[in-house]
Amino acid sequence: MSNPVKAFDSTSNAVGLQCPKCGSSMVLKDGIYGKFYSCSRFPRCKGTRSYLKM
Repeated sequence: MSNPVKAFDSTSNAVGLQCPKCGSSMVLKDGIYGKFYSCSRFPRCKGTRSYLKM
């Protein structure tokens, strides 16, 4: 039996923010220092923003 491989969808965690460098949408990611927003075009664009709980 073969197990189907699910493709990674970078827009699944999309939030209503724009990248400060290129204007693309930002996605919420979990890093070693906590959550942060990253450009959905990573690694072509390295734009990030801090995650602030409100």
